[in-house]
Amino acid sequence: MWNVVRIACACLAVGAIGEFVHADEGETQGEASQNSGKIDVNSVFGRFGYATTSKIDQKSCQITLKLDQKAFIEKVPMLQAMQLLNPDITQTKINTEPTVLSMAFSLNMAPVAIKEVYDENPGVDRCSFRQNVAVVDDYGNDRDEWFFSFAFSRQLYKRINWDKFPPQNLMKIAPEFRFNPVVMMKANNESGSQ
Repeated sequence: MWNVVRIACACLAVGAIGEFVHADEGETQGEASQNSGKIDVNSVFGRFGYATTSKIDQKSCQITLKLDQKAFIEKVPMLQAMQLLNPDITQTKINTEPTVLSMAFSLNMAPVAIKEVYDENPGVDRCSFRQNVAVVDDYGNDRDEWFFSFAFSRQLYKRINWDKFPPQNLMKIAPEFRFNPVVMMKANNESGSQ
């Protein structure tokens, strides 16, 4: 059985990340917000290899979340220093479990991205989300891998207490939530799970 909860808990709770992005009065603790009027996931976390792209019409949207694994892994110590990742994660773990850490960070970022989409687009009802990761394959080639995907609706968005929502619950409540089985196998192999 996949040890998904272990992977999802490798990072700190989304509350810490969500508070970092959606701090009081539109300011964050990050330097990305110092001179811009708009705070969003891309402006705060882009420097860590995380980005979102969207295709939004009047009632629906398609959101692609992407993590550049190499950029993210290089910035893990900085994220730890900012208290956005568990400081107990060792350099050995960072080097030997990049898929596990990338998956955990992506799972923790997904609720932040969901909230941003629905907060900024009041007419949007249904959205599909797809998390990809940019990796270098075994042959040295750049490649995008699908990590997970899910659907979401405004009705579901309204039911969530975002201040207390644990990111691992996204797997339980989001319709059509699916992991890429190949990536999950890779993560399990890295962490020694069966």
